[in-house]
Amino acid sequence: MDITSLPTTPETRLVRIGITLPDAAPKPIGSFRNVRVSGGMIYVSGQGPVRADGSLIRGKVGAEISAEEARDHARLVAINILSALRDALGSLDRVGGVVKLLGMVNADSDFERHPFVIDGAGNAAGITLSHGEGNGSEIPGTGILMNNFLGEEDLFPAGLGNFVPGERLSTMMAPTIIEHPCGAVSVLGSGGANRIRTAISQVVCGLVLDGLQPPEAVAQGRIHVENGVLSSESFAIDDCPAKLSGALRHARELEEFNEPGLFFGGVHVAHRKADGTLAGGGDFRRNGIVAEVG
Repeated sequence: MDITSLPTTPETRLVRIGITLPDAAPKPIGSFRNVRVSGGMIYVSGQGPVRADGSLIRGKVGAEISAEEARDHARLVAINILSALRDALGSLDRVGGVVKLLGMVNADSDFERHPFVIDGAGNAAGITLSHGEGNGSEIPGTGILMNNFLGEEDLFPAGLGNFVPGERLSTMMAPTIIEHPCGAVSVLGSGGANRIRTAISQVVCGLVLDGLQPPEAVAQGRIHVENGVLSSESFAIDDCPAKLSGALRHARELEEFNEPGLFFGGVHVAHRKADGTLAGGGDFRRNGIVAEVG
């Protein structure tokens, strides 16, 4: 039977996306149950990256485990959650959707990509048990700031620890629209805290002054000066550091990056050309992609 002709239920989605559940969910390691049903809701106890043979994957993300490996491990956690649900209900088709996913990452203190890792579980659960709308994620009580967001200096101009309760939190968002003389329009924005200003301005210069297409403007090497340090994506800048002599007048030292890094933000560009056709540039530094929908 052609699987594409079957109804789009959680069980058929498993087959479509190639997920095979273990014969049984991992057994609880404490005095608790894997699943509890209450008031039309079903709650799954904490699951871990346990392989089908019962072995547990161990390690600290950002140290001996990479973010990409941890994302795969998070996907395994979601598979174990789905297995626990099927064991309890007999079929995943009885699940209407995902309300909440609580994700906790055993990570090194300098690690910032918690959402990227947890998405490995969130995507597997969301694609399977819903129509792709996803779910919420949180890591409470751990002392970990997702993507280091609330620790960014730009959010606290008075300094960390000096925020006044009740005051409106400042924002780092800087959506930018460029109306080109030819009639084209570019819309761009970036994450990156203090680097947002330099990241966006350099992409704008590439689009407006150098006439680059969005992917080229996003990919060109970036620099950032802060606290007397000139940070440079030297691997992508010709004749570096000689070419940086002007910028070095505003810094005491040069910090060279030899590979792409999320430090320099993630500028993503949506672009409508003068003839109405669409283009864009997704920043590989922060896993950006471009897709035309509709």
